[in-house]
Order: sequence, then C-alpha cells, then structure tokens
Amino acid sequence: ISSFDFSEHNGIYTEFYNEDYDSSIKTADLEINSGAGLFIVRNSTDKLAEGKAKGSFAEYDFESWKDDSHASVRFNLHKKNVNFFRGRLKNQLEVALNQNPVWDIDFNIGASKSNFDLTEYKVKNVSLHTGAASGRLKLGDRYDSTNVDIEMGAASITVEVPKTSGCSITSDMALVSRDFQGFSKKYSGYYETENFGSAMNKIFIHVDGGVASIKVVRY
Repeated sequence: ISSFDFSEHNGIYTEFYNEDYDSSIKTADLEINSGAGLFIVRNSTDKLAEGKAKGSFAEYDFESWKDDSHASVRFNLHKKNVNFFRGRLKNQLEVALNQNPVWDIDFNIGASKSNFDLTEYKVKNVSLHTGAASGRLKLGDRYDSTNVDIEMGAASITVEVPKTSGCSITSDMALVSRDFQGFSKKYSGYYETENFGSAMNKIFIHVDGGVASIKVVRY
C-alpha cells in the first residue's frame, strides 16, 4: 500500500509507503537499493514497514509480498544518477520496521549519509554495501546471534554494539583506519570483546573494502 503527495512550494515530492503486518509473519527481509542520498532506519511501527521518501521527482518503486510466515519489503530507486543539486541532497528515505519478525536487512547504496538504528528490531543478518559514504549503524541485543557484513569503498562508518553482547570483528581491509574500542586483537585481522565466549548474545562483524575508515564502539 502506498500514497503519494507533492509539495508545490519547494518542488519536492514526498511519497509515503506502508505494508500491513499480521501475526503470522515470523521472519522478514528489507532491501534498499539506491544511489546517492540520505538514508535513515529507526523507530518501530505497527505496520510491517513504513517509509517516507523525499526528492525532486518520484524516485522509489516500493514492493512487498508474503510467502507463508515470511514477508519481503523492497525499496528500489529507479533514477540513481540524479541526486544532487547545488550540493544539496535530493534523495532522502526514512524507514521504520515492525519489532516482531526476525529481520534480514540488505542496504545497497551509493555515495550517501546514513543513520541505521536497528536497536528496536530482532536482527539476524545485516548487509551494508556502500561506496563513498559516511554512516552510523547501531545494533541492539533483541536477537541471540547477529551477522553483519560490511563492504565499502571510500567510506567512513561507525558501528555501535551493546556491551552486553559478545562481539567479534573479522577484517580483510587494506589501507584502512581502524578504531575498535573495547576489543582485543587475537590474530591478524581478527578481534574480540572480552565477553565474547560468555555472552548470551553475539554479534559477528565482517568488514571488507579498500580505502576506508571504520570505528566500532560499545555502548
């Protein structure tokens, strides 16, 4: 289900999207495919998913479908090369998800700014593929095992993980600035928190990329 609105005052389109939730949905996946822009995922909703997109034209194709107890949600940008005007971002997308399903989340974005606060969700897998970007990814402890796959180019990203969760980092990156607060290096390219073995909840982070900066902090 989607609705569409246009503001003539500043020439900016605003699109609203939502998909209803029902209790038979136990697992779900979210995929965002876009170019340059500003991307936000935060807060919870009684719907399966809600989205708000702002831009100089209608930019996103919104799809959702259900198969038994699994649901899928897609946001696909169909004009990835027209996003900036006089240095201002014209492509903005904000998404909220339902807390009940176990989520797999896949971000495929270009030059961007992002703020992904996933603390309210049960997250099994997160995949972030990005180019030149700056972003924040905050994870919670509502699921017992979370896998995070980050692949980036000239990007700067901060990942926040709860102190109550054990966390490991595997990095294959070259020419990278690393800052892993509260982690011990076990061997080349592998780091762990001191509670990794004993913690009930675990987060596994794998990072791959070229010239980049990554910071992982515990909160």
